[in-house]
Amino acid sequence: MRWMFLVLVCFLLMLCGQTMLAQQFNFSQYGFTDQRVNPALVGIGNYWKVGGVHRQQNTGPQFDIKSTSLSASYPLVAPGRGRTLGGIGVTFLDDKAGEGKAFKTQEVGLSYAMQVRTARNQQLALGVGLFAQTRKFSYDDFFTSQQYIPNRGYDRSIDNGESFDELRRSFGRLSIGLQWEKRDKNNSRLAHFGLSSFDINQPREAFIDSDYRIRTSFMLNGGFRLYQSGSMSLYPEVLYTYNGRNNQLNAGINWRYLLANKGFVELKGAYLSGGLFLAGFQFGRDEFRMGVSYDVPTNASNTANQGAFEFGFELKGLVTRAAKSKTKRQKKQKTARSKSKRPSPTNVAKRLAVPKEKVEETDVSETDTVDVPAEEGDAGAAIEPDVKTGVEGVEFEKFVSEKISEELGFETNRTTISAKFKEKLDELADRLEKEPWLKVDIVGHTDNVGSEAANETLSVARAAAVEAYLLSKGIARERLTTEGKGELEPISSNETAEGRSQNRRVELIIHR
Repeated sequence: MRWMFLVLVCFLLMLCGQTMLAQQFNFSQYGFTDQRVNPALVGIGNYWKVGGVHRQQNTGPQFDIKSTSLSASYPLVAPGRGRTLGGIGVTFLDDKAGEGKAFKTQEVGLSYAMQVRTARNQQLALGVGLFAQTRKFSYDDFFTSQQYIPNRGYDRSIDNGESFDELRRSFGRLSIGLQWEKRDKNNSRLAHFGLSSFDINQPREAFIDSDYRIRTSFMLNGGFRLYQSGSMSLYPEVLYTYNGRNNQLNAGINWRYLLANKGFVELKGAYLSGGLFLAGFQFGRDEFRMGVSYDVPTNASNTANQGAFEFGFELKGLVTRAAKSKTKRQKKQKTARSKSKRPSPTNVAKRLAVPKEKVEETDVSETDTVDVPAEEGDAGAAIEPDVKTGVEGVEFEKFVSEKISEELGFETNRTTISAKFKEKLDELADRLEKEPWLKVDIVGHTDNVGSEAANETLSVARAAAVEAYLLSKGIARERLTTEGKGELEPISSNETAEGRSQNRRVELIIHR
């Protein structure tokens, strides 16, 4: 009786063995299984992610494969600097194949990646993954003659008299990868490219032949934005897996359309190895996405895949650090500075307000300043007697910080930044990159809806959201400070909806 089960196992392995050898890469919507494509992907971006995908593949009458993968990842942010250092992730796989799901595979993995910022809006990450996998043959839905009761049938509660301990195999797997990605100023992906290798330790995995080892697989993934016009874009991408025996190709193009509510819809078409065509659909917003796809068979001779359905989802959120509240000592120092009549050296005028008809050419830098006449005892009056300019009526300007007060259009109790303000922040990030001596104070404000304490917390969160956006653009944390003033400094009446909307704002104060 025992040899009959061994023959059945061998038949199952021969029937779907090629698929099982490539089970690591069998998800057509591989965008929902980053860690199974390249462990370095957990180090790209500064979003936490939780997601999964389920696949049901038909291979023949009463024989199919069901696979489910779940994963989570979290970025590692440098304290005090705001730059993403890398990320960590976990993943889980449950795979069942055959009639009665006789062949089962379960796997849990851990990934770690460190990130290297190569250029503005570009990221490069190096990652490693460790996986623990168990494969076994389950006889739960099979019966032997010892379980047969005459005139009654088979009784599952009776021991079948067989031992299948040798039909269980556990082993470890090691993977490494390198991933590069470039994004535009709106944080949309422009291009990506990655190389990874799985099973580089070549573990033993066979049930009977203990010398059989899994071959090392090499994977390439890449894509780029081919075309964009308004809200529509085309993004071709490819995933190729090579292991010397069962190479796999997933090459296609994504058509995406951005919706007015910050959402998107996406259509995907791709060619898959084995004469299959993938048709897929996705929709979502910044914080979530969902997708469905179907592998359409075009070759009847491909008995391993007679059609496969997949459903995937992903939730994500931007990782931000709460703004630090100012200490009493800092507040006292700020008050003392504001009461002092003597300006600091950095507040001395950067240019002279000289009448144009008296000076033909001056070396002047563009700054936003306010003309303030020099008073007795201030810095301007102190240096005036020693200056021989040959020009009468010279006045010095006090350097005043540039102040950008923007109505962000926050919804009540929300901290989402509008697309309009993101454009201003992108311009500011470009300026800060060109002028590294500049710093920015970020001050959040709210309307009067809710309690004063809640509004103060909300204003801090809004300032932190703006800070996080600038940090994602490569601005160092030490150049940014955040503060929340709640409802204490409105610029309009809170009696009207329009006025409350104007008060829900963030101010950016640019200074040296």
